[in-house]
Amino acid sequence: MYGIVHRKASAALGSHNLSKGAYKAVTPFGRSAIPLKATGMKSRYRLYRRNAGLFYSFDKVTGKRESLQTFDAKQAASLIDAKNESHEQQAFNRQKARIYFSASDPNANTRTWKNLMDEITKTKQGETRERYERAFIDKPLVALHDIPLSKPLQKRF
Repeated sequence: MYGIVHRKASAALGSHNLSKGAYKAVTPFGRSAIPLKATGMKSRYRLYRRNAGLFYSFDKVTGKRESLQTFDAKQAASLIDAKNESHEQQAFNRQKARIYFSASDPNANTRTWKNLMDEITKTKQGETRERYERAFIDKPLVALHDIPLSKPLQKRF
């Protein structure tokens, strides 16, 4: 859902067999989208634009307002969709994140925590590097060495 919701949008855009008082989502370009009440889903985040043209999201639960750092309506609508989707389907989004992670790096599924620790150590110098090397060979972290980064850790401990 785009989050820009108008109560009387159905009258302005033509009726789509919506019940009386039903809401209809309207894209930033004025095109209608799926009716919110018809799907049974209510969006947590709402999209709005300030006078300067910058887009913001409004969290209906916490009341928090956050800048989307864009002036582009299409990009802002996409960001709001992503925020609402992440809130509604958390387990599915974890799988999508793994797919994006794998697509960005072909070796992502085989990379282990040991590889990550080695890369972090390479960025350090002098005494700081020595501290990191000592920390990464401590018993609690050695247990992580062979675990792939793409696997969740909470089930293991």
